[in-house]
Amino acid sequence: MRWIYFLGIALFFTSCAGDQEVKLRTFVKNKHNLPEIKMHYGLGHSWPMSSWFIKQEVNEYSYPDLKTLCIARKNQGYSIESLSLYMTIEDFNSEELDEVHFIQGKGTKFASLKQHYLDRLEASNNQSEFRHSIPQPVKNMHGFKIELYHLSLDPLEDYYSSGNGFLAVMQRRKEFVVIQWYGSEIANAYLADDFKRILQHFD
Repeated sequence: MRWIYFLGIALFFTSCAGDQEVKLRTFVKNKHNLPEIKMHYGLGHSWPMSSWFIKQEVNEYSYPDLKTLCIARKNQGYSIESLSLYMTIEDFNSEELDEVHFIQGKGTKFASLKQHYLDRLEASNNQSEFRHSIPQPVKNMHGFKIELYHLSLDPLEDYYSSGNGFLAVMQRRKEFVVIQWYGSEIANAYLADDFKRILQHFD
């Protein structure tokens, strides 16, 4: 079964010449993990991530098949465009969090924040059927409570393409962070562990 995924990811990554081919060879040589892991810093946080990610405005590019916008004023975006990978990080202040909690009305601010993003994702992708997994807890070494969702998008019409990604909602005391990660389904089959490493070491 693994060779089928490998063939698919090879076809996806080698569809264009140049940077994609170089990155694919490096990716395979690195046992299907993103290489050159280093500490990144931003929004008062730190996390380990491949140096292949380039900083960008969070809403400058939108992954074409799973559309959502960042709502926290403190935000940062990263991408590996040649591999069609996009990640955003948002750090919520108390005013923004209170507004989300008022709109959703869930029992806790953490629950309201989770539901708010799932509702936004479903509403913004009305040409496709939006699905998400049950939340999966991720153990963080710095004390963040983290729940991770796998997201998928099944097109209602043939001319729409499918989408794939992850949503992580994090809380440490009164601090709330949302991280979104989008890429192709084939790529994310290999890169889920790269995203989990970010969550496990996020501080």
